Parts: sequence; structure tokens; C-alpha cells
Amino acid sequence: MLGDAQVAACAISEHRWKGQGQVSTDTHTIVFSGVAEDAAKAEMGVGFVLNKEGRQAWRAAEEEVEFAGPRHMMVRTRVARRFISLVAVYAPTYQRPEEEKDAYYESLTELVRKAKARGDEVFILGDANARVG
Repeated sequence: MLGDAQVAACAISEHRWKGQGQVSTDTHTIVFSGVAEDAAKAEMGVGFVLNKEGRQAWRAAEEEVEFAGPRHMMVRTRVARRFISLVAVYAPTYQRPEEEKDAYYESLTELVRKAKARGDEVFILGDANARVG
């Protein structure tokens, strides 16, 4: 389906895999960040599915990735002459404790600051668990 749509990079969330890493096929690469390998339960998780063009842009940026836990991660890509940092997110819901939400947003802010300090364009993709009304 992603191949038919010619989507170069697609953020995924709530994949519920443990650990961090990448899995590749002939057509796509999945870069993922989940809970620790020794976690009692596999929950949350974020990542990116990259097609051949997305994988090429990631390789042009030396396959730079920053795993920041099961709620967000960042891959850096190079398109033409500019760098683009893609941040995958899976935000806590409003029912979660304030401390957890604060820690999430502080960590996300730090990822964005790092990318902006390098002069990257930043795109935040994923599940913001936003509520309206």
C-alpha cells in the first residue's frame, strides 16, 4: 500500500516492539524504537517506514538516528542540499500523570532543539493524542 502511494517516509506508532533497531526488505526499511528489551510488557513504540527513496535520503545523512525511548525518535535525512529531521511521536494521553507528560514534552523539545541547532528543517509526525472540545 505505501509503495502504491509512493510515500517516502511514514511514521508509525504503538507498534509494541521491544528494543531499537531496523528491519529491511527489498522495498522498505523500518527503523523503530520501543520499550526496553527486559520490559515486562511490550507497549507503545514509534518508528518510520522508509521506501527506497526515503532510505536513500537517510543514507545520505549517514543513517543518523536518535532513539529517545518508546514515545519518540528522530531520523535525519538529506534531500537535495538540505537536511530534514523527522521526529516520530506517540504522546501520552491526558489521563497519564503530569510528570510523565512533562518528561515527554521536555524530551521532545530537546530533540527538536538539537535538530534546529544543526540548521535542519524539522517535521513532527505521529500520534499526538490531541483532544478537541
